[in-house]
Amino acid sequence: IEICIKVKENLFDHKKLKSICWKKLKENNVNVILNTEATDSIFEKYDFTIICTYGQTGNLLEKFPEHNKEYQFEVCEKVFVKLPKIFENISVLVMDGPFMGIDPVGDTGMFIIGDVVHTVHERNIGKQPEINPIFLPLLNKGIIARPPISKLDLFIESGAKFMPEIKNAEYLGSSFCIKTVLPNVDKTDERPTLIKKINDKMVTVFSGKIPTCVEAAKQLENMIKKIEQEN
Repeated sequence: IEICIKVKENLFDHKKLKSICWKKLKENNVNVILNTEATDSIFEKYDFTIICTYGQTGNLLEKFPEHNKEYQFEVCEKVFVKLPKIFENISVLVMDGPFMGIDPVGDTGMFIIGDVVHTVHERNIGKQPEINPIFLPLLNKGIIARPPISKLDLFIESGAKFMPEIKNAEYLGSSFCIKTVLPNVDKTDERPTLIKKINDKMVTVFSGKIPTCVEAAKQLENMIKKIEQEN
């Protein structure tokens, strides 16, 4: 280890953030429709459409092939554990390279472990994710206590090189999701926020980082106002 830096850092609690978002949606009378597949038929129902589908725009942009880009889709696993008391309120990130990091999960007492190498189970580049059927029952199901597929041992082995006490972790389960990034940026892990105008009634938003969401919203608002002024 070349250098070790200790800093005061804030982490967001995703449950509290979700609660705040729902509160704002209700306060502003936003009509939220869940468990419904969106198709390009919605474009005729609304004055303006913002497509925020995390890169999965293939079916929605079939009529706009010049804007229907390829992305890199990755089936990812995050491991959730309880750690010895010495880790309490501590977040650790080993960088920069094929290493790992741990973060407390809100006030649950759990920690989430990520690993640059072992987090990804499979990947493909294209306009839609190509998912091995064995992962379908695991995706977006929250924390699964005893998943039939896991790289837990590799996560622990990787972390123990820097934090030996992590070997005493109590495994609680894993969550699985599809992470979407730009293709062929593995060396830099580039995650830009990209807002693109399709036409005067539609824009797309591609983003991979929560901290950019407020700035992206402001940029989007300005773009819509400009379109309205021009028309």
